[in-house]
Amino acid sequence: MRGRWRRHVARAGIATGAVGVLLSVLTSLALAQPTHGSAEIKSVTGRAEVLRKGQTQWAPAVVGARLIEGEDIRTYPGAQAELELPDTSTLMLAENSRLQLTKLEFDRQKQSRFVLAHLAVGKVRAAIAQTALTLVRSRQSNFAISTPTAVAAARGTIAWVAFNAVSSATAMAVEPVARRKRVKSEIDCTPLWNPRVATRVEEDHSTLECGPPFRTPPAFLSFTNPFDPGAFFSGIVTVPSLVFQIISGPPPAGPAITSGPANPNPSTIGQDIGQPKQPCTSGPC
Repeated sequence: MRGRWRRHVARAGIATGAVGVLLSVLTSLALAQPTHGSAEIKSVTGRAEVLRKGQTQWAPAVVGARLIEGEDIRTYPGAQAELELPDTSTLMLAENSRLQLTKLEFDRQKQSRFVLAHLAVGKVRAAIAQTALTLVRSRQSNFAISTPTAVAAARGTIAWVAFNAVSSATAMAVEPVARRKRVKSEIDCTPLWNPRVATRVEEDHSTLECGPPFRTPPAFLSFTNPFDPGAFFSGIVTVPSLVFQIISGPPPAGPAITSGPANPNPSTIGQDIGQPKQPCTSGPC
């Protein structure tokens, strides 16, 4: 009787151990799977609104609310809005701007991330947390901001990205930061019209339409955006599929494109990428 009881206890112990191992494996797998995170609205100044996924009506942006993949936020004249991501990275939206959170993936176990924000119009400042900065493949970034004309792949930096709907021009800059950082601040700017060519931009430098880097005018590092947002402010946001290929590599196949829009004069970046177009009053238009 006693021997039979011992065998029963032993079997129960084995079963309990097996269940424990299974639960441990399932927990590890769950932790290893990237999860779709959310961004919390940390602050709002002035009038800002959000567009929920699947909705057509904009609603007021409220501090403490969370945005998920596929949701938009926009700011009106004189307004600003700050979003905080699960890895403590932040996105500060300037006035007259619209941003869509296209991709928000975070792996808690590996402390990795894959963030893609699409700036439809306006200006955004991204302060990127210096965690999980390993690049899976060459040309791959785990934090990127796209516009209708270019993509900024950023690593351990404070990046400014602006898109002027009037001139259809993208400007990017890397803000100077503390020297004690363990990761070099830089972004790779890739134009959508020539995705096989990327321009490396380092601290205190800027690029316009992914052209040659130049010193950043102080005026650009502000939250002013005086230009009319145009249709991008309220229309449907469509992120070009090429954006995902650019940030995940390898480069698109085929010969490099050798023609495209000319690089605008870099001196215009201090005035937020050029001036609004004036109405045509005389001569050919």
